[in-house]
Amino acid sequence: MIKGKSVLIEDDFKERRLAKGPVKDFSAAIQKVWEDPSFSWEGGESNLIAQKRGIRAVFKLLDAFEDENLVIGTHGNIMVLIFNFFDAAYGFQFWQQLDMPDLYELTFDGKSLLNVTRHWQR
Repeated sequence: MIKGKSVLIEDDFKERRLAKGPVKDFSAAIQKVWEDPSFSWEGGESNLIAQKRGIRAVFKLLDAFEDENLVIGTHGNIMVLIFNFFDAAYGFQFWQQLDMPDLYELTFDGKSLLNVTRHWQR
């Protein structure tokens, strides 16, 4: 509980599965899926599939908690895929520059993203 609020687990915010098992060259494997959003490694999710899942979760929460402030915890790759849905400037290079952890505030008007503000500085 956070100040009397429940913590909800939303499975669609889980990190994307890159491949069925470990990949030999993670950097090359992740770059490939960003270069071709419909491509997926065996047993993994393409960027498009993972992005649809993440956006489904965002829209679900925006509908359920309209005009409320939310805190969402997720992984970097799915987070950037969600940002990318609204603005293509959030892509592979942006993902590479994330700190782990990182913190962003997103401001919405309905289901339209108005602003992204970074709140984490190392």
